[in-house]
Amino acid sequence: MRKEAEILSHQLAPNTVLSLLDETSTPLATHITIPSGASISSSMTDNSTSNEFARSLKSLELSISPTSSTCSSKQKATELNFGTPQIDLSPPQGTLSKDGIHEFNPKHFRDQDLAFKTALTVAAREITSSETKPIFCFLTEDQTNLIKWLSSREIAKLGLSKENLIVITAKHTDDLLWAMEETLHTVDAVALVAHFTLLSNISAQRLSFASQSKKTPCLLICNHKIDGPNHTTSKWTVWSETEEENLQSDKIGLSLSQIKNEKQNASWIIKWQAEKGRFTTAPKETLAPESTKIH
Repeated sequence: MRKEAEILSHQLAPNTVLSLLDETSTPLATHITIPSGASISSSMTDNSTSNEFARSLKSLELSISPTSSTCSSKQKATELNFGTPQIDLSPPQGTLSKDGIHEFNPKHFRDQDLAFKTALTVAAREITSSETKPIFCFLTEDQTNLIKWLSSREIAKLGLSKENLIVITAKHTDDLLWAMEETLHTVDAVALVAHFTLLSNISAQRLSFASQSKKTPCLLICNHKIDGPNHTTSKWTVWSETEEENLQSDKIGLSLSQIKNEKQNASWIIKWQAEKGRFTTAPKETLAPESTKIH
């Protein structure tokens, strides 16, 4: 007896199709790779790497230099902001000042990518047009997830494009720190956003001095908190409240633990609204106070 053919049917949910499409790599960001050993080159040995990097930054600056007509009041503000009054008005003025460095620490190891994306999104709110000064992102070459994300369609949801996003990668942390200092002293930028597994206190001090002198904020994502004397203007902790672990998830936890040398204890649940270009806060569940016993 002849067996009838079996008809197989496979269906994909719309969200699955969209996620697959979003993974398509697109050349949105300009990518500069720093060679190993760049941080130890000097005029006594070989400074060709330093000169070449400086020329690359200068050429980028000339191609995207902002005009006076594109400088809005947001760009002239003295600090970054989330766009939601519940956060921006709660801390003292200058908490996210543009002349200092700020720590965004992931609460758990799995939150490190989310912390980077959250910090970059805060900086991206300063982008008003393709002629706005660029944001520089610094990553080590092994952070492939973030490098891939910076070259995906997701970046467009932050209002970023290849004209105002520069990605700089290096194999070693020392070379990455060298590139950050060279960038601060060579070109103007909206902000520098960098991811480190561990950052020494002396490195944080050097970045703090450069950030103050150039009036450019540095948002540092550190898997481990920086030990020693405090050089950061503010310290934040970021974590995922859902299992999705991405910027478009419904709930992202955010807490402010320190402003300069003063301890803080404020936390919010936030969500990124791409259509409005800002964060919004969601009600946070709190424990009900214990009832008072009357004797």
